Amino acid sequence: MFLGGAGAWLVVRWGSGFGLLDKANHRSSHRGVVPKGGGIGILAAFLLASWVLRLPVLFWVCAGLISLLSLYGDRREILPKVRLGIQLLGSIGLLFGLFYWEGRGWPVYLLIPFFAVFIAGTANYYNFMDGVNGIAGITGVVGFGLVAWFAALSGSPSPFLILAVCMGLACMGFLPFNMQKNARVFMGDVGSVLLGFVYAGLVVGLSYSLNDFMVLCAFLFPFYADELTTLGFRIWDDSLRNG
Repeated sequence: MFLGGAGAWLVVRWGSGFGLLDKANHRSSHRGVVPKGGGIGILAAFLLASWVLRLPVLFWVCAGLISLLSLYGDRREILPKVRLGIQLLGSIGLLFGLFYWEGRGWPVYLLIPFFAVFIAGTANYYNFMDGVNGIAGITGVVGFGLVAWFAALSGSPSPFLILAVCMGLACMGFLPFNMQKNARVFMGDVGSVLLGFVYAGLVVGLSYSLNDFMVLCAFLFPFYADELTTLGFRIWDDSLRNG
């Protein structure tokens, strides 16, 4: 929680000096210019927790590198094809490390293409939420909290449970800087993309059946519905503006 708040505070104070700025347009939910990249504290919390919990190296290295690439994307535009390609490669690396660490049988490796698309897609879904005050942080608290609850009830490996709790607490520490009517800072890609990667990775790591997978995915359903509604209104607004 401390790291999540500290990262947001640092970017509020010095983010503009590093070019980490989000300028509002007609589709934005905020006004003026707001610093972004406040998710660096969430990244720090993730790396610290992964190191202490001795999670598989490929899991936290791939997620961490994708987050750092996203931090660069908070300053300069990265071509969507390049960004998506790197995210898919990172997802594949994460999955190999996760499956090897869990000692899963070879048949599950055949599902890597599907799970790689799922992880990259979830990362970009989280990224889409970051433009609305409080939504990405609240989703992190609720989503990771439910994952931790699921892990506790199912007797899953404790590192997954503790990591989920840590991610939820890091989001909670970030929220006070992002909940105001005019947010003081946004997570930026460095935080939102990371949350999507880690959440999807935990979903895969905790799923030992189709039922497990569907239940864990359902924890985000209310937020999916909200974002689809928001997207629909934005498309409608754009169509009116363009005649």
